Amino acid sequence: MAPPGVELRDVWKRYRSWVLRGVTLEVSGRVLVWGPNGSGKSTLIRIAAGLTPPSRGEVLARTRPGVALQSSFLHPDLTLEENLKFFAKAVGCGLIEPAFRLGLGPYMGRRVSELSFGWRRRADLAAALLCEPDVLLLDEPLLGLDASGAAAVVEAVLGHGGDALITASDPCRYSSMRFDAVYTLRDGKLVEEEAPC
Repeated sequence: MAPPGVELRDVWKRYRSWVLRGVTLEVSGRVLVWGPNGSGKSTLIRIAAGLTPPSRGEVLARTRPGVALQSSFLHPDLTLEENLKFFAKAVGCGLIEPAFRLGLGPYMGRRVSELSFGWRRRADLAAALLCEPDVLLLDEPLLGLDASGAAAVVEAVLGHGGDALITASDPCRYSSMRFDAVYTLRDGKLVEEEAPC
């Protein structure tokens, strides 16, 4: 059995108070972490991605992850194609094919600032999928999407062959992604618990 793409070991994070308390998690297969706004889901993703250091504990990343947060990494003044080619080159490949799988072909020549919120969300996922990363780290990837956009994102995630850690405040929207493990984040701790759907 292949080792998990990302592993969190006894991770704690404090801002004014403790946000995460002793979180241990192996990201093998598709993993959903759900909870209300402010429960620490975005912090968890950022720590798993190596963007925010934990206050205690360690993160083991065995491969380069594909990351899509609620705030975009794309430059608003560049076209979508320019952004994706830049990121593809940075991570070591020249292919931007995921954009076309997500229906972004007609928007490649537009500046990112000109895209609607829903199309920017698709663009963020396309950037995360560049070079076929072994693990995806996605923070509420269906947030703000209509039915068509959500279906495209679900299809792209299901088509990804590696591991994935996905957060959700409305877990019922994600049921079609067929998760291997489901947790809720409660009082800073992970509890293995199915979504109430």
